[in-house]
Amino acid sequence: MSGIEEYRPGAAALAPRSWPGSGLHVCASCRRSEFVHAVERQRESDARWRLRLRCGQCGRCRDVIVSDDLLRRFDADVSRGLVAIASAVTTLDRARMADQADALAAALRLDLIDAGDFRP
Repeated sequence: MSGIEEYRPGAAALAPRSWPGSGLHVCASCRRSEFVHAVERQRESDARWRLRLRCGQCGRCRDVIVSDDLLRRFDADVSRGLVAIASAVTTLDRARMADQADALAAALRLDLIDAGDFRP
């Protein structure tokens, strides 16, 4: 386990973006991923938090101390990621159900199954 670092956004994290991010959601090790989440959080002082961050892609963990403001932005980053994941799950689930419905309709049309196939 590495030492605790005080996280301060670098120039890239402070550059203007389409949304205000913390930069904490990007893995400090593999840098290819935006799958970082807090596995532990503990109040350090009135305005600072100690976080244990873990990358869901490479599995690396790191401990950081952040301000209340940076924690709020990190939470917003994570929330945006959760919304994107939920949207992708919904899209994939609908596509899977449509494929299953098409397969069932084709099997019925070809007389491969009938009501007796669904008896308990």
